[in-house]
Amino acid sequence: MKIAIFADAHVYPHGPFARVDESGLSSRAQTILNAMQKVFTDSDDCEEIWCLGDLFHSKDRLLVREFNEVYRLFQGNRSKDRKVRLIAGNHDYVSGASRESSLVGLSKVVDFVYWRETCSEGFRCSNGIAKVCFVPWEGEIPAPAQIEEIWGSERYRSGPNILVGHVAVEGAIVGSREYQPPAGTPLTMFDHFDLVLLGHYHKRQSVTSKVHYVGSLVAHDFGDAGEVRGFTKLNLDTLETEFIPLATPRFLIVRDGDKRLTDYEEKEISGNYVRVDSREPCEDEDAVRAMFESRGALGVVFNYEREYSDQARLSITVDTPLQDTLRQYVEREKASLDAERLLRVAEETMEEKEC
Repeated sequence: MKIAIFADAHVYPHGPFARVDESGLSSRAQTILNAMQKVFTDSDDCEEIWCLGDLFHSKDRLLVREFNEVYRLFQGNRSKDRKVRLIAGNHDYVSGASRESSLVGLSKVVDFVYWRETCSEGFRCSNGIAKVCFVPWEGEIPAPAQIEEIWGSERYRSGPNILVGHVAVEGAIVGSREYQPPAGTPLTMFDHFDLVLLGHYHKRQSVTSKVHYVGSLVAHDFGDAGEVRGFTKLNLDTLETEFIPLATPRFLIVRDGDKRLTDYEEKEISGNYVRVDSREPCEDEDAVRAMFESRGALGVVFNYEREYSDQARLSITVDTPLQDTLRQYVEREKASLDAERLLRVAEETMEEKEC
């Protein structure tokens, strides 16, 4: 039995370079919807499709047009022979207080929505019953005793224990900047599982030999620079996984100085978004943008890096609040502060916190 698995689609109309067409649907939302459709069309050999959270992006306000398009996509691919299961991610809840999930509105066009609590299902495989725990955001990771209680009868003794869900685990990496969050679910919580497949962090990675993030369905911003995105096929008989890359726009960072900007070829640029990093302002941004766009770039932005001098230290201690440290820094640097870069850093920090 094979399962097609994707995560972190983050359907949303806005984002870098988004354009709105005559239908009112943005190019960004359309890119994500097209990728979701490819999961269906490229997984004819799979009996089920599982989404491991963050199908939507807006937490407190679900946009009607995008929700309707997602609804129609699942409705158009509804099949008696292939079940669809959705697990709620942190972005799929209306608020942390109510814990009400936007995925509930899709219940009529998918087979299962896991959003209130962890659920367990059994699937026949070649060596018995594959016991799968579906864990939504902040859902409970079943302990060995709970697994034994749920699957304690002799009938279920054979077959693997599998966990799929939307979970932050220790030791995982966020994005291409190799940032490692200081907290997360301890890896020891998964010792009694044979395989763990997760959504939440967008970088496709293996945290241990059996704990893996499947990665986001598409690249979302320059934090995903250079990454190839897609979905995963899981063989329940062997527990082997296969990554299926999708031809969706990538975010590329080119650095002026690594080689001449004119040396970047069309095959590197075409169909992707480009950011030009340089220490010196470009003499003619319009000409460089036109050059990349003539080679197929979907959009071009510029990022000018600053060289920082070793100035007098700020008057801070280990107990100084972060906000006070930032205020001192801004006060000292306000004459030369790069406001655009400061905003970008703030935006990237917020994206990491919300991913």
